[in-house]
Amino acid sequence: MDEKDETMKFQEILKDVRKQVGGLVAENKRLTSQLKESIVSQMEFVAREEQISTCEQKAAVHEMSRQLVMESLEEKESVVEMWHLALKEIERLEQQLIEEKTRPETKSLREQMHRVNNFV
Repeated sequence: MDEKDETMKFQEILKDVRKQVGGLVAENKRLTSQLKESIVSQMEFVAREEQISTCEQKAAVHEMSRQLVMESLEEKESVVEMWHLALKEIERLEQQLIEEKTRPETKSLREQMHRVNNFV
């Protein structure tokens, strides 16, 4: 083979290589575009998930706050009920004390105690 044939063969190979490189560049652009679309899509999905997650978190916080209010109200009702029971018990004990003071035996004992105290 002479130089002219080798040059022509080299030019054909170079033409093929250019064609393949052109194809690779086009494929690279297409893949880059697909990758970009995929990344943007994933970022949008993550953003939506974060929004959903934030909404779920807000809902959970709202529910916990509601439960806390309900439990506080129940505790308040329980405390008020216990307070009423304590007042009734105080009234009962006061009544019992009054009855005890007015009993004849208690009056007699009190009078005897008074005499003893005056005597001493």
